[in-house]
Amino acid sequence: MAVLKKRTYLLLLVSISIVCGASFGDRNFTPFSQGSRPYFGVSITTSPVGNDMTFAIIRPTYGGRVTVTHISRNDFLHIASGKWKHPINPHQENLFEEHDVFGGLFVDSISGEESLFCPALDSLWKVKYNTNPYYFKSEGWAHGNYMPSAKQQQYLYEEYGVYNLNTDFFADTSFWKILRDVTQPEWIQNYSSL
Repeated sequence: MAVLKKRTYLLLLVSISIVCGASFGDRNFTPFSQGSRPYFGVSITTSPVGNDMTFAIIRPTYGGRVTVTHISRNDFLHIASGKWKHPINPHQENLFEEHDVFGGLFVDSISGEESLFCPALDSLWKVKYNTNPYYFKSEGWAHGNYMPSAKQQQYLYEEYGVYNLNTDFFADTSFWKILRDVTQPEWIQNYSSL
């Protein structure tokens, strides 16, 4: 019985190591911009805990490899708005304003209560799905059930460098571009018609 428990424990430990290594290890992406500065990325993926996006800080390393550090949506909003100091935003600038994306930190003039927002994030799932995977009453812009049509996928690759929505990140300048684009009615109409 003790041998069986040891084997089960060892198997569980190996499985967890493999999953953690696959989820949080280095990802072999080609950086969208040259240089060693870190940049934001977002992947439109579903997870068992109900997230429809994976946010990351991507750092180029030697040999064309990058290190991907996963962060929460809330962390991204705090860092990008300049609320929190971070190596990706050391001067605590409002990166939303800098990249012409509606969002950031809002302070209520009466109560003084702070809230972080970025409406584009609430629409990103529509790029990948025709129906929201969590709230089935909402409609997306993709023509496939769980992936965009072939023409839409080709467009995403040509415009943003995203080949596979299940694994790739909208990263660096493409990250900010997709956040601007999903709020533009002309872009939505064009993408929906592909």
